[in-house]
Amino acid sequence: SDLSVPRSSDSGRTAPDANVLKNRKREPGSAGLLLYLAGGRVRSVELNRWQAAVHLRLRRGWSLEKALERLASEAPHVDENSVRDFFTFLQSAGLLPANRAQA
Repeated sequence: SDLSVPRSSDSGRTAPDANVLKNRKREPGSAGLLLYLAGGRVRSVELNRWQAAVHLRLRRGWSLEKALERLASEAPHVDENSVRDFFTFLQSAGLLPANRAQA
């Protein structure tokens, strides 16, 4: 659902670093799968379309303001609480670049 916090799972694999990211599609036209390292373990989170788009834009260097403006124009149905929950997740997982965490 577009209005949920991403589900997270722990693969049980170990890894040396905490912020290695990979974004890839799972199914055509559906969610993205975000793989990252945290606490020495590989973790995965399913992202819906708007979450994947925002995350990718931030990773490409977009400002938070510009990413949110684009989200508002592309997915006006996404409510403010869902966006806040997603950014809280990104911050708590250490996945939001420090210069993007302010807004």
